[in-house]
Amino acid sequence: MDNRDKSLIKKTILVIDDIQANLETTNAILGRDYNVITTNNGIDGLQLSQSIIPDLILLDIMMPDMDGYEVCEKLKINSNTKNIPVIFISSLDLEEENTKIKKLKCGTVDFIHKPFEISTLRNTIIRTLNRKNQLN
Repeated sequence: MDNRDKSLIKKTILVIDDIQANLETTNAILGRDYNVITTNNGIDGLQLSQSIIPDLILLDIMMPDMDGYEVCEKLKINSNTKNIPVIFISSLDLEEENTKIKKLKCGTVDFIHKPFEISTLRNTIIRTLNRKNQLN
C-alpha cells in the first residue's frame, strides 16, 4: 500500500466518557471523518484500547469507578497502548495546579475544556494525529 492509499484509511478514535450524551455528541461531530468507538467507563476503555489499538483516545477525567487519570496511567505503562495519544476532555479547570500536574504525570498530549467548540475539537485532533504521523 502506498502513502496515498494509507491517507484514505479512516483513523480510529476511542472516546471514553461516562455521560451518554457526550458520547453521542462526539460521535455525531467526528463520525463522518473518523471511525469512532465509544464506551462509558474506564475499564471497558482499557479493554477496547487493547483490542482495537486506536489512533487517538479522547478521555473524560471525572468518571465513577476509574477516573481518567488512572485510565491514562494504565494506558501509558502498557507496551501496546503507551504510544497512543490521549487528549483529556473535561469540565475541570486546567489552570488548577493539581489538574496540570496530574495531566503531565500521566502523559496526555492535550486538554480540551467542556463545553468545547467543534472547531477546537477537530483542530486538536488533526494537530495531534499529524504530530503522531510525523513521529512514525
